[in-house]
Amino acid sequence: MIPEKLIRENGPYHAVLVGCPGTADQLVPYQLERLIHYRPDWILQGYVRYRNGKPQVCLDVTDKKSIDEAYSQSERTPETGRNILLSICRLLLLGEDDLLPMQQFSLHPSLIFIDTQINLAFWPYLEAIKEEQEDELSSLVRMIGAGFHFTEQDTEQAVRAAGNGPQDLMRHLSDSHDEKARQTEDETKPVFKTAHLPSKNTVVFVLLHVLSLSFAGLYLLGLDLIRPFLMPAAAVLVLADSCLFLRHKIKQKKNGILPFGQEPEENEDDDQTILLSTSSSDFRMAMLSEGQPGTPAEHEGRRAFILVEEFVIGRDPKKVDLCLPDPSIGRMHARIVRRAGSFFICDLGSGNGTHLDGRRLPKHEEYLLPDQCLLQFADQLFYFQAE
Repeated sequence: MIPEKLIRENGPYHAVLVGCPGTADQLVPYQLERLIHYRPDWILQGYVRYRNGKPQVCLDVTDKKSIDEAYSQSERTPETGRNILLSICRLLLLGEDDLLPMQQFSLHPSLIFIDTQINLAFWPYLEAIKEEQEDELSSLVRMIGAGFHFTEQDTEQAVRAAGNGPQDLMRHLSDSHDEKARQTEDETKPVFKTAHLPSKNTVVFVLLHVLSLSFAGLYLLGLDLIRPFLMPAAAVLVLADSCLFLRHKIKQKKNGILPFGQEPEENEDDDQTILLSTSSSDFRMAMLSEGQPGTPAEHEGRRAFILVEEFVIGRDPKKVDLCLPDPSIGRMHARIVRRAGSFFICDLGSGNGTHLDGRRLPKHEEYLLPDQCLLQFADQLFYFQAE
């Protein structure tokens, strides 16, 4: 999905994609909470801000390149394109497991970013999807196919698979790759075949049975001179055969090898549902806002929700959760941590200090935050409220 209103802001310290839902009612609360609390590392991190009372979803794309610009012409091979599509399919399936539908991801090469891995843009709000518009996954396959030099036949086959969803596309790409690998192997492997030598156990088994049959034949021939020795020898062979057979069975059981057709025994410990108890007080949410909570000004300016155990405020967009791009703010200015349902603040050695309700805090010492208080980072003033 590409939001109809999409803006790219390039600031001095960071760059963001800004999506503008029509009203706050379009935001999906459980998705917002899931993204902030869980924060999958393959989804672009972001935040919600309000301008003139209207929400804006901001996704951080600082120092990230889109697929359109990340690869040189020499790197644009069919194998690279296939791997990109496989990665995107895996991520979309992971998103479905977290109740993040594929329709809310941007699947255009200019909006799929890569640093050390693929990063997808997810928009946690509802927007009408045009029915006549081609499925975005199929459209993405066409663009990747054109950009990474797929054959026309490969592109069309992949597009048809994409029409059935990411799982079918991933299966098709994997199967086609395996088929090409087998063809290459068949073309390059030698025409002769190496005979498989029998195992040592098999040789011993055959030898013991041959000797047993030989002794039985001699016994039947009725040679009186050797007949007294045949019965003890046969008994020794039977005993050796039995010992070797038992040893082989014990080794199979130790290595987890079962006879053909035998199903493994069910282990009750391998299939259990374990209920994890949680304390609701440990998952309290807090908020930082430039406007005073409970007033119309709350929805103006910056606002950040604290749903993680450790929340860092500072100037460096790569290392902080709330970026304040102001020279007076330290790169990692302060940290708010949640512990046993309470929130604590610690100044991380900033030059211009952190104030709690007007009192400057010593550096590198934690202080318990009241449920409602005023925090000041250098000259940046924020209201703190825990729920």
